Amino acid sequence: MGIFGFFEKAVPPLALDIGASSCKVLELDTSVTPHRLLRCHRFSLPADISSPQGISDPQKAGKCIADYFDAQGITAQDVSVAIPSPHVFTKRVKVPLMGYSDLESHISYEAVNLIPQHQKGVKIDFHVLGSAGKGQLEVLLVGAKNDVVDSILAAVEWAGLDVNVLDVDVFALSNIFEVVHPEAKNRTTALVNIGSRYSAVTIVSHNKVVFAGDLPMGGKTVTDAAAQSANVSGGVAEQQKVHGSSSGGASGELLQEALFLAAESFAGELSRRLNMFWNAAEIEDAIDSIYLSGGGARTPGLLQSLEGKTGLSAEILDPLSAFTKADGVEVEGDPCGYSIAAGLALRVSGDKATDLGEYS
Repeated sequence: MGIFGFFEKAVPPLALDIGASSCKVLELDTSVTPHRLLRCHRFSLPADISSPQGISDPQKAGKCIADYFDAQGITAQDVSVAIPSPHVFTKRVKVPLMGYSDLESHISYEAVNLIPQHQKGVKIDFHVLGSAGKGQLEVLLVGAKNDVVDSILAAVEWAGLDVNVLDVDVFALSNIFEVVHPEAKNRTTALVNIGSRYSAVTIVSHNKVVFAGDLPMGGKTVTDAAAQSANVSGGVAEQQKVHGSSSGGASGELLQEALFLAAESFAGELSRRLNMFWNAAEIEDAIDSIYLSGGGARTPGLLQSLEGKTGLSAEILDPLSAFTKADGVEVEGDPCGYSIAAGLALRVSGDKATDLGEYS
């Protein structure tokens, strides 16, 4: 079993990253090395189809996706999608070395005590991280709320598509990081994907996910704080944040200052949470670097503020840098916004399955 691998089919996936304000579509040709980028699109979604509890209007979301696919001439039927990390519970556990079928039964039994919600209210999966020594395995247990999963699957169904792989955004983030930065396999790194309403956080140590969580703040948090401080609309603040354009003059300078202060506040909270998350991971190696991705990653002043508050190097993750481009392929928008989609596009049937004999 992989991370929600019970949906996997033996077909190349087309990644569909459904966010709160936009949807990214990415397709790779994984039969060649390096992989070839075949498609990289994004399109806006209506604000009323999403809520903090998931996709509130799957039918409307599905129609938006179907209309976009039709307009672009996309004929793929099978897609890979991700569950937002705020709706996912993860826990690293150690279990005795056993056969795979026995491990499945053991995890189902243990999940009753380990998952906060009632087991019938969540979908359970696991991934073997490796040997824990002394005849034990280290396993990552994952639980996702049924209603959230069902809303995602319903949106895909309304779009006339089929789910190929159901993943979690934080794991998709670690997938693409391993490909883009193979030199970091022996380091401990924090990966932060800044979305509109929340930020997905993954701590990867020696190529293993040792912590997966989220921060209930995103790019909209910075925009709203700056807009309120500078007494401008959210649209004006967003335009300044993303494109660096404003009306100029004193009001423009005031907005720019408000954005820097909002970014500094965001960096402070992120620094505090990273320290908490590292403690929760219970590992010896300290975090040595931070990589930002997502729509809010290039917020003016954020990288510098984060480096100042953490004392660590911080840089932008370019998820497309490991791929070549097929002829005529144009990337819509900032490449760093495609980290989750790129990680999803790497998933293929059976890629998270483990031969437990190698640990015996």
